[in-house]
Amino acid sequence: MPSFLRRLLHASLASQLRRNIASGVAAAGINAVAAVIAYPIFAHFLGLELYGVWLVLASFMQFALLGDLGVSHALTKLVAEHHAHNNAAEIRRYLAASFTVLAAAGVLVVAASAVAAEPLAAACELSPAHAAIVSKWLPIVGGLTAYALACQALHATLGGLGRMDLANYIQSAGRSLGMGLSAVLVLMGFGLLGMVIGAAVTCVLTNIAYLLALRHAAGMRKVFGEAPRRQHYAQIVGFGGGVFFAALMHQALGPINRLLICRFAGVASVPVFEIAFAASQQIRSLSAAAFRAVTPEVSRLGALGGDASVRLRQLDRQALKLTAMTSLPAFVLVFLAADPLLALWLDAELAGPVASVLRVLLVGCALNLLAVPSYHTLMGLGRVRSVVISAIVCQAINAVAVGLILLATGSFTPLLAAVASTVAMVATAAYLIERKHNAVAAMEAAPPATQPLAPAAGMTPAAGRLAG
Repeated sequence: MPSFLRRLLHASLASQLRRNIASGVAAAGINAVAAVIAYPIFAHFLGLELYGVWLVLASFMQFALLGDLGVSHALTKLVAEHHAHNNAAEIRRYLAASFTVLAAAGVLVVAASAVAAEPLAAACELSPAHAAIVSKWLPIVGGLTAYALACQALHATLGGLGRMDLANYIQSAGRSLGMGLSAVLVLMGFGLLGMVIGAAVTCVLTNIAYLLALRHAAGMRKVFGEAPRRQHYAQIVGFGGGVFFAALMHQALGPINRLLICRFAGVASVPVFEIAFAASQQIRSLSAAAFRAVTPEVSRLGALGGDASVRLRQLDRQALKLTAMTSLPAFVLVFLAADPLLALWLDAELAGPVASVLRVLLVGCALNLLAVPSYHTLMGLGRVRSVVISAIVCQAINAVAVGLILLATGSFTPLLAAVASTVAMVATAAYLIERKHNAVAAMEAAPPATQPLAPAAGMTPAAGRLAG
């Protein structure tokens, strides 16, 4: 990292927060490298059609992971609050309540996977052979998803204890090891079984690592043992509800467009969009992931009152500068060099189509990235409603764009899906930036006596050491 960026971070953020932010960038980079290595292997050795079937199964897993119900976000905030007061018993109660909620969600996911194979295959218009593959593997994928939900609770607890750096590194390492194992097994001819084994290894390794980190690095010697009460469930589910709905809407963007591509352009076209979409999101995440750790800092600033709005604007400007300096040059570089880079990475059959789709998505991701500081400011100030509405805006604009495309062309190719996704991402960014400006302006206009914000559930009122 250039020296002026190090000075910017050092001047504005506390030591542990710097480490948490740096871990987000590092984890995103590790995930990107793993994907760069694995995608060509999967596409080549599985074949585009079989790989497309796996992506259909992965779409179900992506939807099913929303069974988290926002619990992990709520748990992180609640754990952070009680960790500030060294209340280990309450932390264990919230963790136990979260596991109970997620276990119930996992049962529903497994049940849904047992009955969803035929409707999913019909929706994608899969051939009988491919539909049989979905029917065979979907229940297993559902079981793995239920297990992954439990891992999210441990990840959230570790982040709430102030060790988001460890949580990010464990998650990234587990994902990379699982993806690497899948690639090796696919090369050995295991086919989709290799993909499933890799996903299972990811779940098991991360689960073990989270438990070890909680006990030895975060000082939580006893992870379980306290019975939750009604208020613990109420706080977990209450705060998580809004976050869940927003995540549901946002997560649906990629899978919905993939399913439409499968229906109108064929299952072999799905990897073209998926590779381009994943690559653009990985580049975006190099900066976006870094600012997840800032949300609780914004919460503490809002709770302080006084000149909090001034410091929020300073933090927002610093975040925008950091985003522009670290990520936008990467977008420009990949946009200009997409053809030669993809030619080195992918087969000739894929490189050309993916390049055109990737360029369109890069424009949308770059503009959307400018709204990431606004998103975290709104979350930190407890403006979950604005975040929920932004997700609705994203899906509504995507649906309108898809409808207009189908009316105008009668088809839905990966390139047209990229256009629809880009329009949705830009509209969402504009809305988030506008709502953030309004929220900070409202703080400035509030009388001094009413300016301090009541901390949301689980929000630590202690001050973060920020610039300004």
